[in-house]
Amino acid sequence: PAAPLLVQGKLAVSVDYRPTVGSGSLRLRLIVRAASGLPSSHLLGDLRTGLRTVETDLPECRDEPCSLVAWSFERPLGSPAIPVSASLTLASARDARGPVDLAAPGPQGWRSGTSAQRATIPSGPAKVVTVADGSVGVTITLATIDDGAIEVADHPTVLPVLQGATTAAETRASGAVESVVSGLDGSFVPVDLVGSGVLPRLLSSGTLADLRYAVALTSSAPGPLDSQVWLSPSAPDDAAAQVEGAGLEVLGSETIADREAQLGRSGNALALRLFLLAALVALVLGAGTLLANAYVVIRRRAYELAALRALGASRRSLVRAARREQLVLAVAGLVLGAVSGLVAAHVALPSLLAGSGAQGPPAWFGPAWLQVVALLAVVLALLVIVADVGARRTVRLALPELLRQVQE
Repeated sequence: PAAPLLVQGKLAVSVDYRPTVGSGSLRLRLIVRAASGLPSSHLLGDLRTGLRTVETDLPECRDEPCSLVAWSFERPLGSPAIPVSASLTLASARDARGPVDLAAPGPQGWRSGTSAQRATIPSGPAKVVTVADGSVGVTITLATIDDGAIEVADHPTVLPVLQGATTAAETRASGAVESVVSGLDGSFVPVDLVGSGVLPRLLSSGTLADLRYAVALTSSAPGPLDSQVWLSPSAPDDAAAQVEGAGLEVLGSETIADREAQLGRSGNALALRLFLLAALVALVLGAGTLLANAYVVIRRRAYELAALRALGASRRSLVRAARREQLVLAVAGLVLGAVSGLVAAHVALPSLLAGSGAQGPPAWFGPAWLQVVALLAVVLALLVIVADVGARRTVRLALPELLRQVQE
């Protein structure tokens, strides 16, 4: 897209109008967009054959420059419905700051039609044919009821967007020929889905687009915007001053650490800590039960192992067999516990966090597989140690002398 054309204060422009077919007059209108994003239309007057200078005051552009959006060529109400063909040159444009170079966008920086009006003027009736020396040459070919316009092509007519994975999947599932989203002013805006995935703050839901392009496609004042500036850890120390220097008022700042601390003090965080504490207690009890079971049945198991040793079984093979017996029980419990825990978390967490006052996109309740696998590995290592200790102690007590005693 071309760079925007900026105008400020009063704008004057010379118009050389040369009709070739039809004598009906046309009105020249200027459309600008204020810094707030609000578009406005200004009538410069009727076009008459020959060269003349027209001007209009732009009150919304006095304090801050506006973007020049389009020139439109309209039939006055009650004018004869006859075809009109003409050539027109816009030149010598000046505003409160000085000359305005209408040729700055270049030949590809102007296009027919305008998306700045709710009823978009179709392409074709007006066309830019020359761009040179600060002036723009236009040909107009209007049917009986047509209007025409040329606009600065400083934004795409179809808004390119990135969508969250969930939103993109819903868009594709709808099977719509043309995708649309609700624009900043509440009107529907056609979009070009150029990619999808996990978005900043929006995660898997929502739509991410260039703000300037989104504002340029509004046909009325945008709703209140919550402007945010995201900074990386390597941002300069005077970032806040730079934001204020760009014309924005800094109402507050927040860091990831502050946000995590705030969420960590909530009732939901306390509940999750209690669940984690209960899980650790259950882990300790499970390991203790496994070890206690080895000690409780140690005499009976030692008697059986003593008989095997008397038959020629080696101490190493007995330790391995006893350890394997303990591990089968431990691993079975670990697998059943992990599956039950994941299912329970999937069911319980959404309802637990539904009342959270945290702002932002919907929470992600999927398992953190890296942490889950790491925890299972630690638990398994602990159970292996407990099983090995129990097996070695049992085999150590399996002495042949036990065979002379009565088994209890």
